[in-house]
Amino acid sequence: MINAFKKWNARKYPVDKLEAVQRKAARFVKNCWDKERGTVTHLLKELNWGTLQARRQKARLIMFYKAIHNLVDLPLPNHLIPLPAKTTRQYHTKRYYVLNANTNSYKRTFFPGTVQMWNKEEVQTL
Repeated sequence: MINAFKKWNARKYPVDKLEAVQRKAARFVKNCWDKERGTVTHLLKELNWGTLQARRQKARLIMFYKAIHNLVDLPLPNHLIPLPAKTTRQYHTKRYYVLNANTNSYKRTFFPGTVQMWNKEEVQTL
């Protein structure tokens, strides 16, 4: 629960400090304490640990998927409207109208930002 809270409220935590903890954890897990350049990056790739930003984006998209398929009790905004289904090579058929936000406080909420990410995803990932 606390880990999920940190993921969603990450603006309050310096990202570089969280990434530093992850880098130290990679060294610990792999028991590799070499100080050579690129060692930790290689360890992170071996462990398949993404960046904090990538993990947050993945978590947002998963939660959005669950919300639109009624797998979680998350009320959808009334103005979240699916686009007409039109298959092209660039776009998938499960896109939504982008939610316009007049204020920064609404722009930074879950749905406006996630809809834009959702619409950019490839068909295979949905």
